Amino acid sequence: MQGFLKKANSFFDLPLTATSRVLIIAGVLTLVITFVFPLWYMAFYSNQYTDGLVLNIYTYKLEGGMSPNRDDLREINSLNHYIACGRC
Repeated sequence: MQGFLKKANSFFDLPLTATSRVLIIAGVLTLVITFVFPLWYMAFYSNQYTDGLVLNIYTYKLEGGMSPNRDDLREINSLNHYIACGRC
C-alpha cells in the first residue's frame, strides 16, 4: 500500500501539460453547458392533446410547457399516475 501511495503522490506532483489543461477546460465547459440547456426534450402527441405535451429535463429540474389552460408537467404526472395504477 505504501508503494502505491508513493507512486500516486509522485504522479500528482507532476506539473500539468498544455494538453491536460485544454482537456480540463473542455470538461468544465461541458459541465457548464449541461446547466444551461436541457439534457432531454420530450414531446407527446395524442388525440386528447393535439398541440402536444412538452417536457424538458435539466440536470436540476423538470420543466413542462405552459399554456393558459394547462400545465404540461402536471398533466404528464397525472397521466403517469393513471397508467401506473391501471396495472394494479
